[in-house]
Amino acid sequence: MPDLDDSSLPNEAPRVRRRRQSLVPRSEILGLNQLEQRVSWAAAIFAYALAGFTAVLWVRNQPTVTKAPTLTNGTCPKGFHLVSRTCEQIIHVSQGSWEFRFFFIVIVALALSYFSWRQKRAGVATFAIFLGLGNGVFFGPLYLLLGVWLIMRAFRLQKYGDASFKGANRAAREQAAQRKVDRGRTKSRNASGRSSSPNAAVAKTPTASKRYTPKKQNTRRR
Repeated sequence: MPDLDDSSLPNEAPRVRRRRQSLVPRSEILGLNQLEQRVSWAAAIFAYALAGFTAVLWVRNQPTVTKAPTLTNGTCPKGFHLVSRTCEQIIHVSQGSWEFRFFFIVIVALALSYFSWRQKRAGVATFAIFLGLGNGVFFGPLYLLLGVWLIMRAFRLQKYGDASFKGANRAAREQAAQRKVDRGRTKSRNASGRSSSPNAAVAKTPTASKRYTPKKQNTRRR
C-alpha cells in the first residue's frame, strides 16, 4: 500500500451550514397580528364558557347515559342493561374528575388570555394544544387546530415573509424562479472559467513508498 503524505491530500474546509435568514423581523414571527390576536381572544373566551359548563356538570354530578340498540337475539351488549327495549349504560363520574377538569380549563383560559394580551404566539399555541389534548373529542380538535394554525403561520412568515396561504404560495413560486436563474448564472460562470484556463493543474499522483512497495523482480534469463 503506497505511503500517502498528508500534504498531498486536498485541504477541504469544513462545510458550515449557513443559517437561513428570516424575511421578516423576529418580533413579528413571535408576535401576533390583529387577526391572530382576535382569534386567540375568542379561544380564551370560549375556554371560560367551557369552564362554566364544566362547573355546572360538577355541581349537578349527573351520570352519563349511553344508549345502544339491542342485539339480534334481543339481549344487550356487555355493560348495558335493557330499559324499555333500549340498551343503556350509566357511567357515574366522580366529583374529583369534574374538579380537575374545571381548574385545568380555568388555568389554561387564564394563560390564553395573558398571552393573547401580550401578543405571544408561542404561549398561545402551546396552551391551545394543551387544552385540545386535555379535552379530547369535547371541543379539543378546535384548540389543536388553533395551535397548529399559529405555528404554520409563523413558519410561513419566516420562510416566505407572508403568513397567508395565498401569499406564501406566491412567494414560494418567486423564490423557486429566482433559484433557477441563480443556478443558470453559476453554471455559465463555471463554464467560462474552465474555458479560459485550458491548462488546468493536474492532481499529483502519490509517489510509491520504498518501505511498502516490493522490489521489482529481475525477469532476465540467465
